Amino acid sequence: MIGRSSRIAGCIWGGAVGDALGAPIEFMSLGAIRRKYGEQGVR
Repeated sequence: MIGRSSRIAGCIWGGAVGDALGAPIEFMSLGAIRRKYGEQGVR
């Protein structure tokens, strides 16, 4: 069983990693993302 502190740490780490991965396109429009990364989007 995963302890409460491990669950909290996992939540914080997951949020931080997701935020870091999304940062390059956070304020871009869909059109700008498609122009920069193509129709397939960010990979």
